[in-house]
Amino acid sequence: MKLKAGKQMDKLIIIFIMFVIMIFLTGCQKVKDENGEYVNTKFGFIEIENENQKQLLYDPETKVVYIYVYDGYNAGISPYYVIGKNEKPEIAIYGVNYNKGR
Repeated sequence: MKLKAGKQMDKLIIIFIMFVIMIFLTGCQKVKDENGEYVNTKFGFIEIENENQKQLLYDPETKVVYIYVYDGYNAGISPYYVIGKNEKPEIAIYGVNYNKGR
């Protein structure tokens, strides 16, 4: 009986180790942007700015800029707005009406 319990424990340890490795392999990564520079990504978005508990990210396909705010267990994401030429708020588009950051 001890031999079977030992093998089961070994299997559980291996499964746990594989699970931990999978968690560490997911998340942020660096990719090349359209200029060939390596940039940080998060959730498929490219990071523009990162300060305190706020990040500005943009979608590489649509170029829409988003603000991602987090604090402990709370987080939220929303399109980022800038004041346009006609003094009205408009959604920030990276490279069009928003060029800060990198």
